[in-house]
Amino acid sequence: PLELTEYKGAYLKVKTVEDVFTALEDNAVLLSTMKASRFASAFLADLDRWERSLSVVSETIEQLMNVQRQWMYLESIFGGSEDIRKQLPAESAMFEDVNSKYIVVMSTMQAAHTALRATHAPGIAEKLADMDSKLQNIQRSLNAYLETKRQAFPR
Repeated sequence: PLELTEYKGAYLKVKTVEDVFTALEDNAVLLSTMKASRFASAFLADLDRWERSLSVVSETIEQLMNVQRQWMYLESIFGGSEDIRKQLPAESAMFEDVNSKYIVVMSTMQAAHTALRATHAPGIAEKLADMDSKLQNIQRSLNAYLETKRQAFPR
């Protein structure tokens, strides 16, 4: 199962993915062993499908963890600083969009109960990729803004 926990009372976040990655590795080894069997030809299509499935789970979980890490960092900035929201209105609006999508994605994953179902939910990979791209753009704009502040107020 994909372990989710509450974050700041209003959000969900992935608690840990160690068990998921351990299970993925174990199952990948099992699939490799089965494919090496002389009887594998009868099940080759199923084995290939399961390999692709495990790959999707791994890639989606990695993408989710990357989005979660960026989102948590930026949530504390945009959620707590009125000054930043005023100075970066476009990025603030973009973050609100990502924030609402993050809530939906995490709710979807919680309802799925398992990593396999959660990562194969329709459109989840596309949503995560879009959120990742937007969070990177927000981070770049925030860094540029903070750099102008540093230059304006040198030590």
